[in-house]
Amino acid sequence: MDDPKVVGFAAELLGNEKAIFTADPVLEANGRMWISIAGQHSSSSLRPLTEHAESYIHRLRPTAPIWHKNGQIVALIGPQLKQLTEGVQGLSDASTQLADWPGTARGFAWHVFDHTAFHAFRMHVRKTVRPLLMEALRDEVELHNGDARTYFDLFSEFSPIEDLDYFLVRGLFFQQMGDHHALDLTAVFARDELQEVRSERHYGRLLRKLTHRLNETRLDSAGTTPDSAQGRPGIFVRPAGVRTFGRGVLFETSVRFPEDPFFENTRHATRQTNPELPGASNQRNVTNGAR
Repeated sequence: MDDPKVVGFAAELLGNEKAIFTADPVLEANGRMWISIAGQHSSSSLRPLTEHAESYIHRLRPTAPIWHKNGQIVALIGPQLKQLTEGVQGLSDASTQLADWPGTARGFAWHVFDHTAFHAFRMHVRKTVRPLLMEALRDEVELHNGDARTYFDLFSEFSPIEDLDYFLVRGLFFQQMGDHHALDLTAVFARDELQEVRSERHYGRLLRKLTHRLNETRLDSAGTTPDSAQGRPGIFVRPAGVRTFGRGVLFETSVRFPEDPFFENTRHATRQTNPELPGASNQRNVTNGAR
């Protein structure tokens, strides 16, 4: 293929306004238009643009030609996620980069990346927003009426991989929010996706360790102890479970993930067959089904 030029991309935009994801580029070369699967130039990866494909093809109108290198993809960010990113002061570097992304249909912005650079960009945002989220989870006002949900959405959407930290931080958020259904499903997904998570019970033990570190940091910053913090918002872990103090009411529940028929029935559950978890980054490339 001689001097391919990026002239569009193949993706579904509707419903992805709060997502960052990739799309296969549409290339112009040798007098023809092609959909390049995963941005590859091999003959097996090039699909001639047909009338049928026009329904999910979006044309770009750059001011200068964008020459395509083998392996490059088109990255897209939805207008709602872009606005969330720009609203966080600590993400000024990412906001500056996003400001250079040209606009396209439905308020989306796009950029041509190689996979390594796009992964690094998303991971940088995730690492930057993680401590902001953890700090917000220590404060009940932030948790329910502040920016915790915003930080959680940014952490979830910008995560380029679903590793152990991804599942634990998401589980911690659901635990603090009292969303036990989402927490149970997160344990199932973590067990199915990660070799280092042996069971739901094992995930629960790992989550308790993270919760304990969160509480230790909160107590250190407050200069107090669990016994002297009665009535203060927060969560303190005991061997028997989780004790939650908030608004003068004491609740006590055990953090357990029983290995019962429910979990067996959902062992192979996916985000396609279960209600979508809040913040789940499950957008897929239209032409190759890749996450």
